[in-house]
Amino acid sequence: MNEIDASAANSRRRSRAGEIATGVIVILIGLVFLADNFGIDLLFFGWQNWWALFILVGAAPPAARAFDRYRQVGTIDAQVAHAMVSALAIATVALIFLLDASFALWWPIFLVIGGLSMLASGGRRRDRA
Repeated sequence: MNEIDASAANSRRRSRAGEIATGVIVILIGLVFLADNFGIDLLFFGWQNWWALFILVGAAPPAARAFDRYRQVGTIDAQVAHAMVSALAIATVALIFLLDASFALWWPIFLVIGGLSMLASGGRRRDRA
């Protein structure tokens, strides 16, 4: 298999992993709404912010990229770390809304995530060279 064929195969695998992760999250969102329709009270879930579930869906593609890259290289390299931090940032925003937490209280978590992103990005630049 030449380099172009290998690249195309990797691209298809990444695309499929992202589709699967996004599909699983959409299924979970549907199950949460179904539980509500059957009167199952989910105490962790602030229904006034149900729309934040759609923000959470945005965490699936970077999480799938991280998982796919980890399977490909067998270790947590800079690309895996960067995709994981990206997914974490998106999921954190969604969870703050879903749990009706105060941004005034939780904003420093974004400094931590930003620092993690800088650490992950530093190695990523060297990987590309």
